[in-house]
Amino acid sequence: MFKHKKNKNNTSPHHKGLSSNQIFHGLSLPEWAKGNNPALQEPTVLACLNLINRNIMSMPLSCKYQGKYYNRFSQSLNDTMRTILIKPNENETPMQLVSAIVSELVLNNECYIQVKRGNSSGHVREIQILSGVSRQIQTNGKWRYIGLDNSGIEVKQNEVHYLTVVRTGVQTLNVLQQLNSVIELSKTTLRHADNFYNAAPINSGFILSPNTIDDEDFQRIRESVNIQSQQGGYGILDNGLTFSGSTGFNYKDAMSYETRKQLQQDIVAVMGVPAQLLGFEWAGNTDIATLRSSFLSNTINPIVTVIEEFFNTALWSFGIEVDFTEENLLNADYIQQAQTKMDQYKLGLISKNEARLGLTELSPEQGGNDFVIDSNNLTIGAAGSKPNIEQ
Repeated sequence: MFKHKKNKNNTSPHHKGLSSNQIFHGLSLPEWAKGNNPALQEPTVLACLNLINRNIMSMPLSCKYQGKYYNRFSQSLNDTMRTILIKPNENETPMQLVSAIVSELVLNNECYIQVKRGNSSGHVREIQILSGVSRQIQTNGKWRYIGLDNSGIEVKQNEVHYLTVVRTGVQTLNVLQQLNSVIELSKTTLRHADNFYNAAPINSGFILSPNTIDDEDFQRIRESVNIQSQQGGYGILDNGLTFSGSTGFNYKDAMSYETRKQLQQDIVAVMGVPAQLLGFEWAGNTDIATLRSSFLSNTINPIVTVIEEFFNTALWSFGIEVDFTEENLLNADYIQQAQTKMDQYKLGLISKNEARLGLTELSPEQGGNDFVIDSNNLTIGAAGSKPNIEQ
C-alpha cells in the first residue's frame, strides 16, 4: 500500500499553483530571482568580480621617477608619490582605491575619478572615485562633466578623469545592464517552466510485478489504483505488485539545472572569466595554466592598462610613471617562471644573477652578472678570454 498526498483543496500537489520560491521541487529559487538588484545578488557575478579584483589587487603599485623605482616602503618619497603609494584619500588605502576602480570598470565599464592638487605646491594631494558624475556633449563636441563631488561641491572639469574599457562612440557598454538582462531571461525561463510543468504528473515511482502483465490486467490495475488514490489518498496493490519510489530528477528539477547552467555560461562569457577557474562541474578540462594565461591576457591586462594609463596621464607633468608589479602574478607557476628565466638567460636577455633575483630573490653568484652569447651559450667574459694552450 502506498499513500498519495493530497492538499486541502483535495487536489494532487502537482496540480497546485506554486509560489515563486517553490517553483522547483528540491531546488529553491536563487536569491537573485527575489531581489531588486539581481546582478549583485547572483553568486556567479560575485565570484567573477572577486576573481578579477583579487588578481589585480595582488599586483602592488610602484612609481618610476628619474630612472629609479619606488614603492610604499621607499625612503624620501615626494608628496605626490606618497599620495599614490600610501594614502590616496582620507578613507582608502591604494589597493582599496584600485579595487573600487576595478569594480566600477568591471560592472559599469566606466569610472569617474577626481584628482585634486595642492593650491600652492601643485602636487597631487587626493585621488577618489566620484559616484554622482555624468557626461554631456557640448555644441563644440567636447565632453563636459556635470555633477557633485564627494563633498557636495560642483566638480571642476580639470579634476575629473574618465576611464572606460569598451566603448562604441559616445555610448559605453554597460556590463551590469547586460548581466541583468541575462538574469531576467533566466527568471522568465523559470516561470515558463513552472507554467508548463505545474499540471504535469510527478514521476513519483514505479509499480513492479514479478509476473508478465497483459494489457487487460494492466488497464484494470491502473484504473483501480488511480480511483483509490484520488478518492482516499491511498492505493492498494495486490497480486504481488510492489511500489518502487523514483530517485531521479523530475521535469522541473531538470529544467532548473539547465537554466542555471545556461545562466552561469552567459555570465562568465560577459565578464570574461573562464568557467574552469570558478570550479563549475559542467566546465571542460582545459589545462588550467593555459586558461589562466588567457584570463590574464584578455581580461586582467586591459583593465590594468587602463588604470596605469590614468595614473600616467594625470602624473605626466611630474615625470612620474605608475606601474603594477605584474611579474609574480603572470608567472605564478614557479616551474614555469624558472623555465622562462632560463630561456631569457640562454638568449642573452638577462644575466644569471638577474634570473636568480627574479626567482624569490635568490642570492647572486660570483660571475653571475655576465651575459651569454647566442652562438654557443658561453658567457661574454669567457668568449673574450684566450684559452691556455700548452706548448
